[in-house]
Amino acid sequence: MKMKTNKITIKIAVLICVIISVSLISSCIRDNEIKTDPKTENSDVKENSENTENNNPSNKETNNPIEEDNKNEAKESTDSKNENYNNNIIVPPNIATKPPSPSIPSDTSISEPVDTKDGLGDYWFELNSVVSTASKYYFENFNTTRLISYNGRLYNKSSATYIDTAYLYEYENLNDRFRWVSADILLMFPSDLKAYPSLNVNVSGNDLTVFGARRHPSENKYLISSPNGNCGIISAEEYRELLTKYLSYHGEIYELSPTSDTYNRIIKFINMYEGGQNQYYPRNIICDEKYVFATVSTTSNTADVKQYILRKEGSVYKVVMDGIEKESRAVIAINKKIPDYNLDLYPNFSVYNYRNYMKTNFNDVIDLLKQEQYIGNYTDIKYICGTTEFCYVVTTSNVKYLLSKKGDLWIPQRVSTSYEAKTILKNSSQDPPLFIVLDQ
Repeated sequence: MKMKTNKITIKIAVLICVIISVSLISSCIRDNEIKTDPKTENSDVKENSENTENNNPSNKETNNPIEEDNKNEAKESTDSKNENYNNNIIVPPNIATKPPSPSIPSDTSISEPVDTKDGLGDYWFELNSVVSTASKYYFENFNTTRLISYNGRLYNKSSATYIDTAYLYEYENLNDRFRWVSADILLMFPSDLKAYPSLNVNVSGNDLTVFGARRHPSENKYLISSPNGNCGIISAEEYRELLTKYLSYHGEIYELSPTSDTYNRIIKFINMYEGGQNQYYPRNIICDEKYVFATVSTTSNTADVKQYILRKEGSVYKVVMDGIEKESRAVIAINKKIPDYNLDLYPNFSVYNYRNYMKTNFNDVIDLLKQEQYIGNYTDIKYICGTTEFCYVVTTSNVKYLLSKKGDLWIPQRVSTSYEAKTILKNSSQDPPLFIVLDQ
């Protein structure tokens, strides 16, 4: 009996040892699983850091077309006449850092893009939306704002600003979805775009019209859009050629001397344009290498001041615009008809502003000059022209007088040159009638 009890005791002891051993082994395994290799731990942290950085919106690189263009584009200066006009898209102003990717608003008024055969549905949709907004802005503000075509692009002359998507977002409520669309907003004649076989321009008439151009995402080409939708695609070279037609800088601006041959030839071409029956008193002729701006009157009526623009075509000067003196917004009228005309080639006076103040009866001036013994009779006067406030006289002996009205009296002043007379006028009025002075 005692022997049997001992055997049972031994078996129990062995079982207990086995249980304890198994427990210790399991504990060791768990400890080893918890411990990590320092090298492995550092690698995990590094990978986690990279994943976090890649998922951070502020660090993640976005394919922003504006910034991509900005890498290659030289800054345009609106104050410089000889600008570097290239194929790069205009960068919206005041972009210091990369803009966040725009969120798509839940605007039910925006139609979703339609798939196109060229696979550019989204690009066309965004460009068409921008052009539609720009066209609306142009038509609503043209009569109250100095909106012009400047080197082929829509431009606010008053603020010296190109109209781009950033501008439309700020002033015309362009949808945020299109705020960072990189596109040129053009203002051109439809006929110039219709000249390209690859473009289908569904625009009637030939007035300046808003178009849009956007760089092709993968080819050296440009997408062209009108307010009526897609026009087509042209090469970058064709797009450069199109913009070149609208470049407004044609060399330095200078004033022609009345003694030059060119000066007299221009007067003759104006006379031919008007029928060849008149003689003219020129007031001012300025030009660059392509255009001429002339202010003249006939010798029979010095109060009938007329203004012309002529274009140089080889050795010939052709009148391309007249009646400028009748335009209340002369600069806008010129640009609408001749968008490549340099608007700096416009005289620093307005004939239109004096349309109701031109003097036609000079008896009081002639009587004064006779009383002061400046002339013996009215036949001593070679030239006379004036407004209700100023009058300029040249005698047959080439003596010059500038008269200013003080109350009911005319105050005469002798001047040595027409330049001196213009200087006095500039110092006497904010809008001096410089055109009354005979250019000689």
